[in-house]
Amino acid sequence: MGCLGRGADGFFSAPLLPRPDMTPEQIAELIRQDKKLEAIRALKEETGVDLATARDAVERIAHSLDNAGFAGVAAPEAAPVAPPAGMTDDVIDLARSGNTIAAIKLYRDRTGSTLIEARDAVLQAAGLPAAPASAPVRAVVVAVLGLLILMAGIAAALIFVG
Repeated sequence: MGCLGRGADGFFSAPLLPRPDMTPEQIAELIRQDKKLEAIRALKEETGVDLATARDAVERIAHSLDNAGFAGVAAPEAAPVAPPAGMTDDVIDLARSGNTIAAIKLYRDRTGSTLIEARDAVLQAAGLPAAPASAPVRAVVVAVLGLLILMAGIAAALIFVG
């Protein structure tokens, strides 16, 4: 790694961190070490893309590392987590076969957990994606539709009255 020094203009210049001849695996390693700024700088210097493009690419690489690894470099494996009490193979099999609601109900009956706790536990144990937080989005859509209907009613009333 370079060190900070004065440039020809007399101002301090940032070191070249890291070298522009880095491999994709080395850039992925920087991201794993939470050195995203260095990874962005390296990618920008290596490819000649602008800062925004390099930043977006590093974010996509970081996301793919979180999910599946990058360029053949395996993401670090998480330690195995023991399933919660009450989580048996029949609950997991139900969820994996598409009967998620039945699996959640069975898990709740066995453990007395809340609906949200049971849903999260079953989805995690079955390796299924977490349920999206769609309730707030649904509420906004309903509110906007309600306003549109109200405005249409007011417009119709003004047309017929006027």
